[in-house]
Amino acid sequence: MVMDVLTCEAAAMATATTKTTTTDAPTPILHPATRRTKPLWNETETDRLKHDLLLNYDKFARPHAHDQHTEVDLLLVIKHLDVDEFQSTMTIDAWTKMSWTDPKLTWKPDQYGNLTTLYVADHEIWQPDIMLYNSASHPAMSSAPHETPYLIATNDGKVIWVPPTRLEVYCNLNLRHWPYDIHTCEFKMGSWVYDKASIDILTNNGSFSHDPHVEGEPWAVLDTTFERKETMYTCCPESYVDVSFSVTVQRRGSAYHTVLTAPLFASIALLMFSFFVPYHRVEKTLLHGVNIIMLTITLMCLTHIVPVLTNNPPIIVEMYGVVLFMAVGCAGIAIGLQNMTGVARPWPLPAIFKRVVTHPNVRLFIAGAFVDEILETSRSTSNCPDTVPILNQGSNVESMNMVNNMEMVYIRNRRDWCYFALFCERAIFCLWSCIFIVITCIVG
Repeated sequence: MVMDVLTCEAAAMATATTKTTTTDAPTPILHPATRRTKPLWNETETDRLKHDLLLNYDKFARPHAHDQHTEVDLLLVIKHLDVDEFQSTMTIDAWTKMSWTDPKLTWKPDQYGNLTTLYVADHEIWQPDIMLYNSASHPAMSSAPHETPYLIATNDGKVIWVPPTRLEVYCNLNLRHWPYDIHTCEFKMGSWVYDKASIDILTNNGSFSHDPHVEGEPWAVLDTTFERKETMYTCCPESYVDVSFSVTVQRRGSAYHTVLTAPLFASIALLMFSFFVPYHRVEKTLLHGVNIIMLTITLMCLTHIVPVLTNNPPIIVEMYGVVLFMAVGCAGIAIGLQNMTGVARPWPLPAIFKRVVTHPNVRLFIAGAFVDEILETSRSTSNCPDTVPILNQGSNVESMNMVNNMEMVYIRNRRDWCYFALFCERAIFCLWSCIFIVITCIVG
């Protein structure tokens, strides 16, 4: 009886020990690769292919072995172009096509439902570090932050990436012939860290082109060239490959005719027509004043359109400045001539000037049709000299003759001064005409 009780207690203790051991045993942790024992209910061939290719893929490592180089085919298509004169930069919105071979992204189509193309995001696989060396902003060949351009991979390992990029470089702009200026800017691109032994950039005749829609922009693309170079820097013994793309553009200046060229020639014509207004009239000075105000306002507007405070300002801006100074000079000359003939001058014209104005050819040149009008105007105003004595009742004939002689001398001197003023005005008109002809040839 006792033996049976002991046997039951031993069996109970053994059972309890077995349960405790089974309960305390740790649960085995499955490797992520083996955790999923069966495919998802909605898994497609693309999901399975992407899982198999990118499971152990290192997107930071170059896909080829260290003793093999990766060939990158580069193509640039210009979609939009702009030039900032104030910042001296050229900006290009382009499609940058890069293609290379990634041996890690190869598969057999018959094992994945005859799938030959795979679309992956740009953050999932390796891309060449092609950057813009002379960039004025961000040098990387990436798209806008809110966009994620996909890459196209084929079963033979070929990868194509076409990110929309904005390239901005500094240029040495020559605005001398603005708004008919021509500029050539260089875009230098290459790998940032890899030398030729790791990444080699390939180009062909079609590596640089522009979209035909660019022809509707304010800039016309005249020429696009490219050059592949291998450069050795002093810091490193290896050679680095870079590609330089050059763009030559010309501004479409026809739109500036109405805005800039027309006011310039209108001011010139107004200035020339003012010479046909008699210099003793106030309207001539007012005409010059209106012309000066118009030219000043135009120059102030030009400072907001094109940088004028440079070493080589545009020719048209200099022309506006020249015409402005000439208009101010004409206004000053008109005031001087009015004072010359309007103020009483009892002294005669100097002999050297009198010989000039009394020459027959000079008289024909000045065609003094306004001399009589000037003299008549002077008699009717207070500009006449107060040399006529007040005759009293006891004046005799000799006094009257003396007064008449003094009036005749004054009139003769005044007429000579008027002829000299007309000669000066006609000479200035000829000089201004020659200057404006030169300006027209330069601007035209």
